[in-house]
Amino acid sequence: MFNKIKNKISFIVFLVLSFQLVLSINYPNTIAQAATLPNISYSIVGDTTVGNEFTINVNISDITNLYGDSFEFKFDPTLIQVTGISNGNVFDGQVPQSPNKTIDNVNGSVLFTSVLLGDKPGVTASGQTLFTLKVKSLKEGNLSLNTVSDNSVLSLVNSARVKLANASGDVISYNSTKLDVAIIQFSINSFAANLASPQSIGNSITLTTVASGATGTSEYRFTQFDGSKWIVIKDYSTQSSVSWMPTKAGTYTLYADVKNSNGKIVTKSLPYVIAPSITPIINSYTASLASPQVLGKSISLTTTASGGTGTLQYRFTEFDGAKWTTIKDYSTQSSISWIPTKPGNYALYLDVKDSTGKIVTKSLPYVIKTSTV
Repeated sequence: MFNKIKNKISFIVFLVLSFQLVLSINYPNTIAQAATLPNISYSIVGDTTVGNEFTINVNISDITNLYGDSFEFKFDPTLIQVTGISNGNVFDGQVPQSPNKTIDNVNGSVLFTSVLLGDKPGVTASGQTLFTLKVKSLKEGNLSLNTVSDNSVLSLVNSARVKLANASGDVISYNSTKLDVAIIQFSINSFAANLASPQSIGNSITLTTVASGATGTSEYRFTQFDGSKWIVIKDYSTQSSVSWMPTKAGTYTLYADVKNSNGKIVTKSLPYVIAPSITPIINSYTASLASPQVLGKSISLTTTASGGTGTLQYRFTEFDGAKWTTIKDYSTQSSISWIPTKPGNYALYLDVKDSTGKIVTKSLPYVIKTSTV
């Protein structure tokens, strides 16, 4: 019989608290004041950029004898959608009842209440969470989390109402801390070249991209497409610019991919035309063995060139500081074998000539020693 009476009393207390919290009835003589008022604040967990899901925690500090609570929230349903709400950890493993739980993503409102049952003391805690909301962002904007405790009409500015009650059914007063959450679009603001299209073969072109709204560290990848083949200019790195030197004429589409720390990728393209060069361009000129080398070694000198008119011809020459010697006169061979006959400091010259007689030159310093000592 005693258990039945106790359960009945608990149920009545449950209904009274729920009714008081939901309808926000304030009785001036039933407000519980503590020496240090509790404080309600908000924290965000997750990525708030457009299209992502994140968590809003409604937190409480310095709370004493908490037996029941309620939460009302007004939001712009075109800015966010609320996908769920639940009790936080403030009740320390106890299982409060939640007689009211309403999420309206059409009109933009949330109602949630919870209360303990039975003859038990309220919870005393600090640094705990009252409620946890699951939210999805839909567009750019500002989400204001500003708490009121009175019965004023909620708005997008004063967006949240929290009611707290102790085990006696008295309203618990509190302070609150506002939080503004910026919801931004992860996007590439600009992707540009330092030299306007078109350019000639052989020009070094700097490609730069600027992105915003990224979570964590952004990584950038640059790719070219010439209409038939994809080439990665530079794979993902934290560098937002790259030097691009195309080796053939054509119409290109250049791509910048920006990836945030969650793996989300945004892309922007840039059309670019590379015209044939009017004069030959020496793209590279290298030796197969790094300088210095010892006397008697066979060293391959190799070049790559482009542009100009007609067939390109190559001439290789050495200069030892006093005497010029032609290693190989003009021919279509872009690579030769050089075997120096004496030690010294050499300048190895390459001349590239097109069919109209235009010549470009590049040199390579090289040291030959008598021995490895």
